[in-house]
Amino acid sequence: MTTAGWIFMVTIPLALLMLAGMMYNHHLQAREQNKAQARVIRQKAYSLLEALEYLIQVDNHKDIQKLILKRISTLYARADELAEATSTQDRFDPAPVLEKIESSGSIRTVMQGDQELRYLRRQFSTVLKMLVPMVRAKEISQNAMQEYRNYLKITLLQREVGTYIRQGDQASEKDNVATASNYFKAAKKRLMEFDVQFPEKAELIKEVSEKSANLFRAEQPADTSDDDNLSRQLAEEEPAVNEFGIPLSFSENAKKKY
Repeated sequence: MTTAGWIFMVTIPLALLMLAGMMYNHHLQAREQNKAQARVIRQKAYSLLEALEYLIQVDNHKDIQKLILKRISTLYARADELAEATSTQDRFDPAPVLEKIESSGSIRTVMQGDQELRYLRRQFSTVLKMLVPMVRAKEISQNAMQEYRNYLKITLLQREVGTYIRQGDQASEKDNVATASNYFKAAKKRLMEFDVQFPEKAELIKEVSEKSANLFRAEQPADTSDDDNLSRQLAEEEPAVNEFGIPLSFSENAKKKY
């Protein structure tokens, strides 16, 4: 066998081995990338699940909640596919969450304080962000997204305003007028700046305004004696003449007279 033949016999297997190694390395890299992407998707699904479980406590719109659950199931299934999960033990089971949705009874309309209000806003924001990808995936229509978005924004507003009013009432009961006034102002400001119209908006603004006005009415003394009235009238009355008997306010003719 010639030298060229030996070189050919050696280099071809080596080239094939190198090609196989490169393909295997590429497969490993793609697999790791898929696993990393699966972790990101699973984290999104978990955050959405946390938001849903909280939403069940503060609202009872079952259609939206079931829609969120469907989205969570889709995300977990996508993550399992990317991670090439073979075990069914760790896969997401929507049945317990669906049971919570169906059996939910009374809901909480007033939060426990400013910290929970921040948590409430964060969870509602997570749910609202979910709607746009669902439209892109054609899971819901544009009109349905707008309807759900308006409902969620109004519900969030009602929970915020209800909590501010409750905090203002509690401060008022403790005669803390300044704190109560701030909470009522926050409620009114939130209502006035809200860009979605709903039937109860005007009534809520009126209620908050009356509560704020009643705070300062309560600070004024309720009973005033006749002596106090007389003293006030005397204090407010301006003298007609000065110490020389000359009127303090008179015309030019009166000046000539004096």
